[in-house]
Amino acid sequence: AASPRLAVSGSGTVALTGESSWADYYFGASFRNPDDDAVGLVFRWLDADNHYRFSWDAQRRYRRLAKVVSGQWTLLWEDAVPFRQGLWHDVGIEAEAARLRVFVDGEELCDVQDISHTHGKVGLYTWESVGVEFDHVLVRPPYEDVASFAGRTQVGRLELIGRAPQ
Repeated sequence: AASPRLAVSGSGTVALTGESSWADYYFGASFRNPDDDAVGLVFRWLDADNHYRFSWDAQRRYRRLAKVVSGQWTLLWEDAVPFRQGLWHDVGIEAEAARLRVFVDGEELCDVQDISHTHGKVGLYTWESVGVEFDHVLVRPPYEDVASFAGRTQVGRLELIGRAPQ
């Protein structure tokens, strides 16, 4: 049987980078965890009492997005899917204004509105996990809607299909 879920707390270890002034960004990384305890990403980190955290725990069977404001934790989103131990997983966070989106292995997990923190550093997170590896850590500006075009042939003609933002 699966272990009971823990309440959201500030326990764990983080490795931080970036600037406190960073506001809107995409932050992603790949991880492999041979253990079954929590791993994830922190973002818009001002300090240990003020930031967002996406954590994923195989033993307790959760993926969750939480925030801490002045030391008080709040769960913003959660489901009951464990990660697969020993396999690589890709996690991405897109933080743009109040919109916070989490992606795992190419799938959007959640799209949450919260404006508690508008800027901050990024970091890697673990709790009770031994042997976690992170790779492909990336911070970049948020996705920008750009013009895209494709050509397709019809009988006797070439058709150009396009889409352009305003």
